[in-house]
Amino acid sequence: MTRYVAPENDYRRVRDGDPGPEPRVAVVIPVYNRVDLLANTLCGLVAQTYEDFSVVVADDGSEEAVADAVAVVSDDLDVTLVRQEHDGYGAGRARNLGAAQTDADVVVFIDADCIPDPHLVAAHAEWHRYADNLVVIGSRHHLDSSDIDRDMLRQGTAPLAKHATADGDAVEDMAPDDFRKVFYRRTAGLRLGDEAFRSLVSSNFSIRRDRFLEQGGFTEDFGRWGGEDTELGWRLFNDGMFFVPENSAAIYHQTQRDEGDTPDWRAQARAANDGIIQAKMPHRFYRKSQRGYIYEVPKVSWVVTPTVPERAEEIWNQLLKQSFTDFEVLFLGGDAEVDRLGETLSGDPRVRVIPSGLDADAQFAAAILATRGEYVALLHGWASLDHRLLGRAVRRLDTNPRASVVRSGYQIVTGEGEQTYLYDDAVADLDEAWGPVPVFALSRRREWMKVQAAGLDPAAAWARVTELSEVKALRDGLVALPALTPESELPDAFPAITGERSQFVDDLTRGGPKKAARALTRFASAKVQGKPYRAVGLDTRRQSHLEAEVDAATPGVSYIGWLGRQNFGDEIMLRAVRELLPEARVGYEIPSAKLLLLGGGTLINRLTYLESLRRHDSPRVERVVFGSGVADPEFWGITEPIDQWIDFLDSCTYVGVRGPRSKAILREWGYKGDLEILGDPGLSVQPTGSVVVDEDLVVISPAFAGGELWGESDQRVFTAIADLVAGLRAEGRPIAYVSCYPGDDRFIMDIMRRSGTVDSEYVAAYADQEAGMELLARAGVVVAERLHAAVISAAEGTPFVGIEYRPKIMDFARSVEQEDMVIRSDVVTSEKLAALVARATDGDHSARLHHAVADYRQLQHRVASELATILAG
Repeated sequence: MTRYVAPENDYRRVRDGDPGPEPRVAVVIPVYNRVDLLANTLCGLVAQTYEDFSVVVADDGSEEAVADAVAVVSDDLDVTLVRQEHDGYGAGRARNLGAAQTDADVVVFIDADCIPDPHLVAAHAEWHRYADNLVVIGSRHHLDSSDIDRDMLRQGTAPLAKHATADGDAVEDMAPDDFRKVFYRRTAGLRLGDEAFRSLVSSNFSIRRDRFLEQGGFTEDFGRWGGEDTELGWRLFNDGMFFVPENSAAIYHQTQRDEGDTPDWRAQARAANDGIIQAKMPHRFYRKSQRGYIYEVPKVSWVVTPTVPERAEEIWNQLLKQSFTDFEVLFLGGDAEVDRLGETLSGDPRVRVIPSGLDADAQFAAAILATRGEYVALLHGWASLDHRLLGRAVRRLDTNPRASVVRSGYQIVTGEGEQTYLYDDAVADLDEAWGPVPVFALSRRREWMKVQAAGLDPAAAWARVTELSEVKALRDGLVALPALTPESELPDAFPAITGERSQFVDDLTRGGPKKAARALTRFASAKVQGKPYRAVGLDTRRQSHLEAEVDAATPGVSYIGWLGRQNFGDEIMLRAVRELLPEARVGYEIPSAKLLLLGGGTLINRLTYLESLRRHDSPRVERVVFGSGVADPEFWGITEPIDQWIDFLDSCTYVGVRGPRSKAILREWGYKGDLEILGDPGLSVQPTGSVVVDEDLVVISPAFAGGELWGESDQRVFTAIADLVAGLRAEGRPIAYVSCYPGDDRFIMDIMRRSGTVDSEYVAAYADQEAGMELLARAGVVVAERLHAAVISAAEGTPFVGIEYRPKIMDFARSVEQEDMVIRSDVVTSEKLAALVARATDGDHSARLHHAVADYRQLQHRVASELATILAG
């Protein structure tokens, strides 16, 4: 049977190959009392369309007569009844008992109170014909079965879907009627991210029986309801299994006898199991690792390969000094010194020595298979570590759920104290010199488990892992080696590195010019005084976009946009969203945000916004596209993977774009979800208010594009603008300039000189939003090359003429019915601009503009109200 391998949990190609034979299936049903519901479930199994299946009813010591219910269907089903003594909560034990009773190829688990759809078994079985490492997740719906006829259940004619849904939708189109309905949308049907295992609900899933037994089945440590299915799901996921949602494999949960001591007994039971869950499941959704705690299942498994005998104890001591301590360590044995260390630390459950007696490749493979953590950290025995290494690497993977590997920069520290830092390609070259696998790499254990069955040697296995993975890099030299190659003369001792230099590099490269200057001064001072370097601290460059000092209970919105760069348009869009969501914390970095919002600006297929979304994304976060523009491939080409953008859009609860061209591009790319034109978010910014409009005043807002524009000539545009302004001034019209971005200033000054208008009013809107808005509000017309000079003009009720230097201002202009007021930069002339300025105040243009702006404001407020409801929920 084929073992399926693909990135993440992407199961889409499972059925590309030829199917194997139809598997023998056993349906395992744990039961404790409620025999009347079990009878309905068994009648539903009589109606199955799949032929080669049996049923095992596993009785958890019921007081009611389970055997009688089984006997009723024994002539129609191959059914076996097994029983265990009741000893508290025993559903997991009962499922294990039932699975052990059969020799079927595949086991389908359903609950005793869940009536199966007639196609349940067939839908499960079909997937398992293609691969042996699948967990198929069926859907669950709810109904009151009190009035359903059992004869109809046996015949497969009971209208189950009609009872379960208000409109009787076909089962194939129905997502699970539980938390997974949203969960599937946010994870592109479980394909993306690292939380697919959470979809496993024990009332309806299937797996190859041998894989189930290899994992030890359900843990029997849970003495209360709640969590044992998720824990099994975690082990299966961490072992490389693929989780496949199959909604047509439906069960109907009978609700009429749901009971508990209190209405929220399920939540209380789950909470009571928190300790067990945290001990067994290192995933960040369930555990926040505490320094010094030793958990049953560690977060990280270190594999020291090769283990250098004379440095084994030094490595152990360096690992103990790591700021992140939720780990285990596997040394490769075979040397007396390593074996003695293993014996010395035999009482510490975090330390294991993989026995010798195997060749090096087999010993490495045995070590990987023996790991238990969520992450595997490879470490060469000659490496020396900065104490922050593991904490930073774990944080990078935890915050990038679609990445699977984290690398680090290296230092070469010689006996003379000289340091050489290696990054990027140099890291790969050094790794190749030192061994078949990296000197250091943190990777998801799941990726190793996907490829281990192929029997690859370490180098080939590592190459396959990286092929399946998105790789992230820590830019600092947090790992040191004593030489460029192991053939060099190596020292007798090689202690831990201090990390002082990497703190300095952090400050020098990640905080902008002011922080870099402070870092240089502090580093030089520390060297003169012979003291350690102290980190500068928090970068305040984006402080206005970080979490506001408000009540922590206020719901958070992570806003993705081009922020912190003194761009008037992008800052004004953020301001508009904050005004639309006054009860939320809206900013770039918002801890525990409930909403991920892709804001205005040309963000889709442009720059690295897809990557920014990934850094903030989580299945627990709702996501929205709020007025974003799409970078037109006619100009920009395809700059990011379109299929990944479609996945993200499919996961959103709402998608609204800037204008009609943005909408059309998404449809051309194959996006089929709900989509509307929301308009630019800047349209909803609170207008300036009462101003005296000077109908003759013309405000100019140029943009320096660095040659990246239609016609590839900024000077052509500036010449046309300068000639226009000179002509307008000759007519006696007042001129003013608004700068939306600091990079435009020197070109504005040049236009002023060339047109003889150096005495004109000038406002730096990027530094003073109110002054910029006030100037745009009192203008008679605005000539805007910068998009948001046009947007805010429209918001203030001022007509505009647009110069489209890149494909975005036309998209906006069409949304507000002003496309005839825009000219492209490759055909612009002063005469054409003058003609547009003359037409701009035409009554028909103004009326259409005002009407469109009012409609978009109303729409944006309606959508914001819906988002506020989500945030309050």
